[in-house]
Amino acid sequence: MWNILEDKNNPEELDCCNHGRIINSKGEKDRKTFEGFITEHHRLNLGLTWKQYILYQKQLLRIEEKMKNIC
Repeated sequence: MWNILEDKNNPEELDCCNHGRIINSKGEKDRKTFEGFITEHHRLNLGLTWKQYILYQKQLLRIEEKMKNIC
């Protein structure tokens, strides 16, 4: 995902981020999905969403730790 955020839209480079089963089953059809047009607006939204995801993951770890302490 960082490749997309860094304005790298090379399909071969992005294909390495796919899960092995997707690569094996979809092949060339899947690579074509990376040839789309990604604007700065898309990158901004993706970056904000990624940061929010990371925050939620950190919060989840804190909640789980608190639950362990309570139990």
